[in-house]
Amino acid sequence: MLIFTFGWSSDGGLDLRAAETAIERVVDAVPFFGRESVRTWSAPSGSAALAFAGHTPDQVGGASYTHLEERRAGLFTGRPFHWSGEVEADGRGPIDASFYVDPPSGWMDDLDGRAAAARYDDDTRTLEVFTNALGSYPLYTTSAGGGRWFSNSPGALALLRPGPESHDAGAIATFVGCGWPLGGKPIWRDVERLPRGTARRLSPAGDETIDLLPTERVIGMFGQGWSPTTAARAIVQGTGALADWPGRPPVIPLTGGRDSRLVFAAARQVGVPFQAETTAQPGLEGYPETEDVRLARMLCERTGSPHTAKQPSASVDLQTAIAAFRLVSPGAFSLGDVGLTPSVGAQEDYRLPILLQGLGGELARTFYGSGEGLGTKGLVTKLYRTTTKVWPRTLLSGDGKGVVRGYLTDWVERHTGLGAAPAEIPDLFYLLERMVNWAAPTQGLFEAIGDETVPVLWNTRLLPHQVGQSRAERDRERFHVPVLEELDPSLLEVPFELMNHPSTLQGKLRAEAIRRARLLARRRPGGSAGSGGAPAPVDPFPDTMAQTRELVLAQPQHEAWAVLDEKRVRHLLGSDPAGLHSRGRHQVYRLASVFFTGESPAP
Repeated sequence: MLIFTFGWSSDGGLDLRAAETAIERVVDAVPFFGRESVRTWSAPSGSAALAFAGHTPDQVGGASYTHLEERRAGLFTGRPFHWSGEVEADGRGPIDASFYVDPPSGWMDDLDGRAAAARYDDDTRTLEVFTNALGSYPLYTTSAGGGRWFSNSPGALALLRPGPESHDAGAIATFVGCGWPLGGKPIWRDVERLPRGTARRLSPAGDETIDLLPTERVIGMFGQGWSPTTAARAIVQGTGALADWPGRPPVIPLTGGRDSRLVFAAARQVGVPFQAETTAQPGLEGYPETEDVRLARMLCERTGSPHTAKQPSASVDLQTAIAAFRLVSPGAFSLGDVGLTPSVGAQEDYRLPILLQGLGGELARTFYGSGEGLGTKGLVTKLYRTTTKVWPRTLLSGDGKGVVRGYLTDWVERHTGLGAAPAEIPDLFYLLERMVNWAAPTQGLFEAIGDETVPVLWNTRLLPHQVGQSRAERDRERFHVPVLEELDPSLLEVPFELMNHPSTLQGKLRAEAIRRARLLARRRPGGSAGSGGAPAPVDPFPDTMAQTRELVLAQPQHEAWAVLDEKRVRHLLGSDPAGLHSRGRHQVYRLASVFFTGESPAP
């Protein structure tokens, strides 16, 4: 991993020391880096300055995240790969930072993967910053310290700005209401996210932005047809390229669902050695022998592949986790989306594999339904109810609700104006809003704890096949089975997980009923959850809620109150934590993510 701030100014005068201090503050919050890892570079002209910290080549199989010369610099972060043909891919070249020293016109159109890059040339005093086409690796920008700065840590940019930490009430409204900041706007005032799929060029001639994948082109992919054979080939080539990082073992988080099985089949076809791991989720039936664990083990036994079952740690210090993740993770996020399972530990506790995730396969399904027959008002209402939920009641005030509805109205009008059919608006919103501004920052959180997380099924060559199906095909989820028939038909003999699948209402209701039953069991003397006498992990949520209540109510001047319903917030935080529905827990986690800041007093 690399954490960086890269600054540019046409006339020099950049405050490099401020950038270095910001990166030092970040590494102080994350224990797998130390201050000795912080380095700086500046151009002879004074027009560019760089501060960064990252894993050294010996920690990541010899790869170098930065390439520094006297007058030129290049860097990347994340896990890029390069399409060398229509469905041929190279994973080795893009993990050498010298790849990025040359102008991006030679590589930006075919660079894929969850990655970002930047380069500077002092001969032309030009800084170029690249964000990947589908928006899976966010970058941020602000004006401070004598110039324009770019970073993969919005918290680092916030630290560059003088004065106390300041928040954006509008971004907080969408974050608390929806679980992610609509549009990707961080909750820090004056820190902005760069648009997905852009190459930003700053030079004495001006500031130019190149759109690598215009939204009109994405809209034109819907319903245009697809090929299971070509889709399978794109998955195999992408998997092979992403796994091809010497010294970093590929790991597949295998479940009983559809998406990870495609990655599993592709990895087997590529022939790379990998480890399949399944996390047993507390609260599900049979814990720790959950349905995910059983089905994943069946897949591995059938194919002779290694498999490991894991149990998440419930030992997490809330304040330490938030302090680290808000600074490092690319964007605002809710800890409820990761269940507080990541552990913050010393550097030697971290392993550095490549996690080949199935994230992105849901693009071939209609998660948000159809907008058929709806006008702008109907589409806005549908998206509002989908993102904020009808129950439990939102924590937003009337003004906060207005912020969310206003954003959704502008979004719908803009995309229908670009030619999107009303029927496709919900799926387009899932692709361009939820994936870009919810999934991408959450992926960054896992990168921050030592794993390079790669969404295999979220790439530019596969997308036309995922959304190219007809709406009826996507409604019936007719993507995974034909592709698996191309990759390995024998894997279809192991059933898919259905009852607990998060996309089904039945699965959600069943999982919630089991969770509540487990909570009640834990409250009884000698109570346990799981089969075979396996003890249930200690639930950290009651302590989390107590800390959140104390800190939220101790900050009556916080900018968030401008968009929150105080009565609803107090009622939620005064509830019995053991009786809260999972959605209520998520609301608490969102409040914690907003009110626990680096400047906040310890509870």
